[in-house]
Amino acid sequence: MEFIVTFPVLLFIILFIAQFFVAGLAIVETEGVLRDTVRYAAETGNVKKAQERGLEKFDTTGYYDMESLKVKIKDGQVVATAKTRIEWLFISSAPFNYRSTVKAPVIE
Repeated sequence: MEFIVTFPVLLFIILFIAQFFVAGLAIVETEGVLRDTVRYAAETGNVKKAQERGLEKFDTTGYYDMESLKVKIKDGQVVATAKTRIEWLFISSAPFNYRSTVKAPVIE
């Protein structure tokens, strides 16, 4: 009897942990790509190439992908903004998004 009662609760906890794990992976990868993209753009000044490299470097999976990556140089700073779409693992609901912006000074 205890197994029948606790199994759904245990299953819910496992699914909850798995969803946080996938979301964490997406966030870490997004931040890494942003960091590398900003660094490349700050060193070279080539915004278009930095954006292309950032999109190529991001590992798209079935659970998350980068929807947009925008890089610009403004007032002596490189600004990169990314939006990552993260799918729900076990729910057929609309995905949620993670947005982040990173800035760095241009290296002359």
